[in-house]
Amino acid sequence: MSFGKNTRADYGVDTAAAVLRFMVLAFVGMIFALSAPFLVHERELAVHLASLGRGLAIWCSICATVMVWGSRVGKLRLRDRVIAGLALKGNEQVLDVGCGRGLLLVAAAKNLDRGKAIGIDLFAKGDPTGNSEATTRENATLEGVDQRVELVAGDARKLPFPAKRFDVIVSSFALHEVRDLADRQKAIAEIARVLKPGGRVRIVDTRHTDEYVTALREAGLVDVARSGLSFATIVPSRIVSARRPLA
Repeated sequence: MSFGKNTRADYGVDTAAAVLRFMVLAFVGMIFALSAPFLVHERELAVHLASLGRGLAIWCSICATVMVWGSRVGKLRLRDRVIAGLALKGNEQVLDVGCGRGLLLVAAAKNLDRGKAIGIDLFAKGDPTGNSEATTRENATLEGVDQRVELVAGDARKLPFPAKRFDVIVSSFALHEVRDLADRQKAIAEIARVLKPGGRVRIVDTRHTDEYVTALREAGLVDVARSGLSFATIVPSRIVSARRPLA
């Protein structure tokens, strides 16, 4: 048995900084609750302050726990819903735009035998979330699909692929990181450009999904739809779907 080495794929904790803040506040609240009776001589006030401290500790602990659950359980359930809805045959060329640690990328690759899953991301050095090309490759290896996965460092606004290359294009919680509206529209236009006739798109995100619907329609895609709100990851999200017509 080896220690210090991952044996299971790790797709990260979303909003890890917020989780850490809640944990720190929970600790502060607990310390305050325990120390209030010793710091305040007036009994009634001490009891009140201790109660406030306990309340803060409990509330922040719940928030941190729920957020971690959303990352460790909820987003995997949402991933499974997206991939199952694609009903992959196994020979598709799949692109994951903003693949991060490979949440959708690896899941798609598991459903391919003759196809390929390609993930593109900026893979910025020093990413505070821990996303890196090495982490994504490790996840693919741990899930047993490294031979069916290819990683490319690149920008969603200028995809380094020829037109009509992919059967399926997916993206999860990535495009909202593109801050400028015009740049998000470029990314959607690029997704449409590299999609084959008959190809399908699934975009999962927490914001700007109405923009994606409009941009996909303007790019000539059909059957464009936006799902209702999902709370699988705690932060409300929607799935935008579309298809390029055959003709």
